[in-house]
Amino acid sequence: KKILFASLACAFLLSCNRDNDDNSSSSSVVGKWKITKYLTISGKDKTTILDSETNSGCEASDSFEFKSDKTYIFNYYDDSTGSCKVTDTLNGTYSYNSSTKILSIIDNGTTENNEIFKITNSEMQIITDTDDYNNDGVVDMEIAVFAKQ
Repeated sequence: KKILFASLACAFLLSCNRDNDDNSSSSSVVGKWKITKYLTISGKDKTTILDSETNSGCEASDSFEFKSDKTYIFNYYDDSTGSCKVTDTLNGTYSYNSSTKILSIIDNGTTENNEIFKITNSEMQIITDTDDYNNDGVVDMEIAVFAKQ
């Protein structure tokens, strides 16, 4: 469950463009991030948004913290008991290759590689899945959009 959730959470990314953001490979994953929305992006032009869903409710409290020592802490929140509280915490190590934009999450000896679609100083977009969602013959992307806290 933990690896699957971490993989899914890392897989969801894409966001709005900000004029003052630096979309360069020098942007760092270090920091605390929260998923703000999920996007489906057209594979034809890689900019057209086919679907958008805002992350809301208790799930919006989930957070990833990537530390400079290459460790991470992920806090998963749940409200099934009536109040939104941390119900699971994942700890492990990670690596990030800014040239290939691959974020590798290591948990209990298992590595999950996640492709970063876009990263700036304030936003990170991770591809979570690919498929031809609009049936146009071109593979589209599902993206999770993270905002730096």
